[in-house]
Amino acid sequence: KIKKNRQRPLSSEKLGNTIPLKELSDQLIENYLRTFEGVLRILHVPTFRLEYEKYWQNPGAANMCFVMQMQLCLALGATIYDEIFSMRAMAMHWVYEAQLWLML
Repeated sequence: KIKKNRQRPLSSEKLGNTIPLKELSDQLIENYLRTFEGVLRILHVPTFRLEYEKYWQNPGAANMCFVMQMQLCLALGATIYDEIFSMRAMAMHWVYEAQLWLML
C-alpha cells in the first residue's frame, strides 16, 4: 500500500498541468476564499481574482508563481469540497508540486 501511494518525482515541465476544469476550480477557490482566507489573510483577494481570470483566458501564459499559489488554494479548498475529502490525492499532488517548484 505504501508503494502504491508513493509520489513519483516530477520534472519542472509538468508543473501546473493538473488544474481541474474551470467550474470545479471556481468551486474550490471559492471554498478557500470563504473559509481559510477569511481567517489567514494570505492573499490580496482582488489581485488574486484578477490573476485567476487572466489564467483562464490563457492558461499557457500564466506565471508559474501564480499557478503554484492557485494550486495551493485549490488544495485547501478541496479539503472542504465534500465530507469524505474525495479530492485528497489531487490536493496532495498540488502541494507536492508547489514544494518541488520551491526547490527548483
